[in-house]
Amino acid sequence: MTDAEFEVYRNRVITQQEHDEIMADIRRIGEEIHQVALEDPLPDDFIDYCKGRKFFRQAVAQ
Repeated sequence: MTDAEFEVYRNRVITQQEHDEIMADIRRIGEEIHQVALEDPLPDDFIDYCKGRKFFRQAVAQ
């Protein structure tokens, strides 16, 4: 895709049907992730490790 083609694609208007399809896909993916998390949750030590980390956005804001 050329830069000009990308600009046309980026600036186009999304129809309500396209929006609804995108949102349905996002909800479906979110539900799949939720089901996987219920079936095989992350271990507590990994979750504690992530909670203690400073992520990029937090580091940039400081």
